[in-house]
Amino acid sequence: MLFILCAHAVGIFLYALLRSGDLLHAVVEGGVVAVGAMLASWPRAGRRFRAVSACVGLLTSSGILVHLSGGYIEMHFHFFVMAPLMALYQDWVPFLAAITYVVLHHGTVGVLDPGQVYNHAAAWASPWTWAAIHGVFVLGTSVVSCITWRLNEIASSEAAASAQRFHDLVQQLDAVVWEADPSMGRFTFVSRQAERVFGFSADRLEDEAGLWKRSLHPDDRDRTIAAYEACIRGVGENQIAYRITAPGDRVVHISDVVHVVRDEFGQARRLLGVTVDTTDRLTLEEQLRQAQKMDAIGRLAGGVAHDFNNLISIIIGRADMLRAANPELAGPLGLIESTAQRAASLTRQLLAFGRQQVLQPCVLDLGAAVKNLAPMLRRVIREDIARRIDARAGCFVEADPVQIEQVVINLVVNSRDAMPAGGRVTIDLAHIELDARTTDRRIGAPPGRYVALRVADTGQGMDAATVKRIFEPFFTTKDVGKGTGLGLATVYGVVTQSNGDVDVESTPGKGTVFTIYLPRVDAPADAAKPVAAAERSAPGTETILLVEDESEVRALVNDVLSGRGYRVLMADGPVEALKLASRTHEPIDLLVTDVVMPDMNGLALAERLLADRPEMKVLYMTGYSNDVVLAPGTPQAGSLIEKPFTPRQLSGRVREVLG
Repeated sequence: MLFILCAHAVGIFLYALLRSGDLLHAVVEGGVVAVGAMLASWPRAGRRFRAVSACVGLLTSSGILVHLSGGYIEMHFHFFVMAPLMALYQDWVPFLAAITYVVLHHGTVGVLDPGQVYNHAAAWASPWTWAAIHGVFVLGTSVVSCITWRLNEIASSEAAASAQRFHDLVQQLDAVVWEADPSMGRFTFVSRQAERVFGFSADRLEDEAGLWKRSLHPDDRDRTIAAYEACIRGVGENQIAYRITAPGDRVVHISDVVHVVRDEFGQARRLLGVTVDTTDRLTLEEQLRQAQKMDAIGRLAGGVAHDFNNLISIIIGRADMLRAANPELAGPLGLIESTAQRAASLTRQLLAFGRQQVLQPCVLDLGAAVKNLAPMLRRVIREDIARRIDARAGCFVEADPVQIEQVVINLVVNSRDAMPAGGRVTIDLAHIELDARTTDRRIGAPPGRYVALRVADTGQGMDAATVKRIFEPFFTTKDVGKGTGLGLATVYGVVTQSNGDVDVESTPGKGTVFTIYLPRVDAPADAAKPVAAAERSAPGTETILLVEDESEVRALVNDVLSGRGYRVLMADGPVEALKLASRTHEPIDLLVTDVVMPDMNGLALAERLLADRPEMKVLYMTGYSNDVVLAPGTPQAGSLIEKPFTPRQLSGRVREVLG
């Protein structure tokens, strides 16, 4: 606008000079427009003042041209050209000021001195009419300019709003949106999430050529670049996964979705892409796979332990009966029995790992339980290992006290063995909150309030590959013969069966920290219960229905109970047991049944029989978890004896149940 205004000042000066030959007149006419140009370019003035000056100056040039031409009609069209130009300012004040100027010019000069404005006799005779005609033309031009201006304003506003929405969407996405040249050497646009994902600011990625390629993980660089080249050629996938090395040697897993923009000849012009940080997702997937693997191994271990318990029950029971009948064989039979008991201990650990051992949970103060273990831990830990126990009171959890003590002992023994040259073991407790976003732990425990039991050592530590396997049964880093590999597997099983969680942090040469999370409860600790006598063996005369699908176990239990004076009715499964009960008219005092059997489990069998014989007592035999025994909808009236058991334990428990 300033350029046009200055051009009019020079042009009017020359036009007036050539037309009249009067230099002073030409200077005055051109100077008026030049004053408008000077005001419009005054740097200290506001934008609106400068816009009004420019618009009035342009329309002044239109009036001067009409005056200099003697009122030629062609010069009047200069007004109609200037009006749309003024609309470019998109400001009502200068536009209205300029239109007002036109109205005043034509209305005043055109009436008072028509010859200065019109060169037509009719106009001289009726100046008001001609002024009105020119006003209509100017008004029409102004209306069209205003409509165009408003439409442009609406379109610009919508475009700006759309651009803002797109900007907000791109910048708020939890991903990096980018545009780059086909070689991926330089980015032409990168959203601000780049700094969180890549570790570099968006400006640096745009300004520093080749930065992205240099940040690629060395093991993935060639493969990633080749994948991009294949994608650009149209022969590869447009989703590319790779790793980058961010500042601080942080390895980030990346997934790119790439779109290739091509020209009319099919050549790649630029790349558009979205980059997502998949590190957390891959970590969670790995944790889930690990949890699923542990669960599968646990099920296998539990199934094996269940079958072993049946075999060990037979070995222990028959050895005990043979020793009672043949005192001279007490030595070798005792060795057989002690060996079988050791095997039973291993199966109990397998069941613990598989979360299938029978627990007796109660509310206990974990701090008091740890303090009570201090004398035993003193004997477990060598003299060259310092021990510190910070067991705060009031850390109430619901768990099996015996199993929790086993967890602590196993962790301390594991720490002791990791410090052959001495060191320090620290045991402490704390209240902690786990939220849904806690990702640096194993999958298992839901968000909530927990008591954290932490056992830390300054031992040899473990690498990441070892940490992934430490809870697997029979996996051990110790020398052959120095460990069964079931200690930490037992810890895993007990804690997870208690609705808890396990976290491990270890660095080679810097020690290991095990953190056990157990759900916190607000109830006070339960009083200690007296241990019932387990081996009472008073003779009996009652009738017992024995249901066991394993023939050797069934024969053993029958021999033990028959030898104690009981009348035993044997069935090899639930179907035969129901038939036998229906044919027996005298009372059945006790049902002794295995829990896991084909066709129908012992719980359902007891429910069927109790419907007709409500006075009958029930004793369940199991080598499996109390999750089965205490399943919802099953009868709770009944006692439990775990396999393997000795004849004295069985007969004592039967006598206890019968009262």
